[in-house]
Amino acid sequence: MKTAASPRRALIRGFTLIEILVALVVFAAMAAITWGALGQIARARSALAVEQERFAVVVRSMGDL
Repeated sequence: MKTAASPRRALIRGFTLIEILVALVVFAAMAAITWGALGQIARARSALAVEQERFAVVVRSMGDL
């Protein structure tokens, strides 16, 4: 027959070290994925700015004809 846990023991319960490490690994993986995506967005934005400038030059050239 099981005995009831003491009230003091119930108050002390928390996360185990393994649970905290698993949560940390999951968080780190999500952060790495997000960091990579943000870097890709920044590179795409820079490339888009270059293409916009080239397009503006073409439009100005066509207007001068």
